[in-house]
This record gives sequence, C-alpha cells and structure tokens, in this order.
Amino acid sequence: MPADILFKLRTLMYVGRGDSEDIVGLHAQLGDDADDMDRAVSLMVEKSPLPRYLQRGLEAAERASTDLDSV
Repeated sequence: MPADILFKLRTLMYVGRGDSEDIVGLHAQLGDDADDMDRAVSLMVEKSPLPRYLQRGLEAAERASTDLDSV
C-alpha cells in the first residue's frame, strides 16, 4: 500500500475514534514519515473496531468537505 494512502487512513482512524475534529490539522500533526510505516500499520491493526473508526472518520471528512487527497 502506498505510504500516502496509509497515512490518510491513519488520520481517518484517529478522527473516527474521536481524537480530533480538525482533520487537516491532525493529518499535518501526524505527518507522513515513510520511515514510520510499520508503526502506522501496527497502530491501525491493533484497534479492534477499525472499520467503525474508518467509517466515522470518512463521514466526518465528508461533513467537513475535507479531501485528504488535496492535503
């Protein structure tokens, strides 16, 4: 999986979990360090309701008219 997609998914997961409502700010804060891909994957797969978090994050992005592809 390309690193940029992985890091966008990570941002959606955290937003969907309720860690932040500022999608763009959180994405910038988390960064997209390609050297940290293993850690990003580990953090995501250990979250048991990951599909729910991703769905909620996507819904929040849509409500905020935020396109992570443009970030």
